Amino acid sequence: MFVGGTGTFTIFNEGNKNLTVTGITSGNQAFTVSPASLTVGAGGSQAVTVTFTPSQHGAQSATLTISNNDSDEGSITV
Repeated sequence: MFVGGTGTFTIFNEGNKNLTVTGITSGNQAFTVSPASLTVGAGGSQAVTVTFTPSQHGAQSATLTISNNDSDEGSITV
């Protein structure tokens, strides 16, 4: 039996310009991210959903990479 699940995290924009997230990737096909790209207005936030749908038994892991246009933060790895 395969067990899947969904989690949500929030991207906050503490800047005074739009934050454009050009891609959120998991590096593991068992994890999907929605939306994979988005724009967060100045001072705003946006929820992102990560869904785990394994195709095989055993432990799974992934590193999320959030690529964006923030000049002083750059890409973020979770």
